[in-house]
Amino acid sequence: GECPETMDSLCQEWRVLQQRVMALESSKAELKSKVSNWQNWYEQYYRPQIKFLDSEVSRLCSSAPLQIQKTPPLRCLIEQRPKRFRRSESAPHVSRSRKNVV
Repeated sequence: GECPETMDSLCQEWRVLQQRVMALESSKAELKSKVSNWQNWYEQYYRPQIKFLDSEVSRLCSSAPLQIQKTPPLRCLIEQRPKRFRRSESAPHVSRSRKNVV
C-alpha cells in the first residue's frame, strides 16, 4: 500500500522543486534579456568605436615621419642603468664621518 506520510513528503518536495524551477526560469529569462541587450550595445556602439580607433591609429602611424635612430631612446638608456640600493627606513643610520670616541 501507500504510506500517507511518504506521499505527503513527496508532494511537498515536488512543490518546492516546482517553485525552484519557476525561479530559475525567471532568472534565465532576465539573464537572456541582459545578454541580448549587451550584444546589441556591442554591435551598435563598441565595435564601430574600436574600428574607428583602429583606423585612426593606422592613419596616424602611416602619416608619421619615418625616423631611424642611431642611439636608443632616452627611456631605454634609463631603464638599462643599474638601480642603486636604497637604505631601508628600518636600517640603522651609519654616519660617514667618524667621530672621536672617548
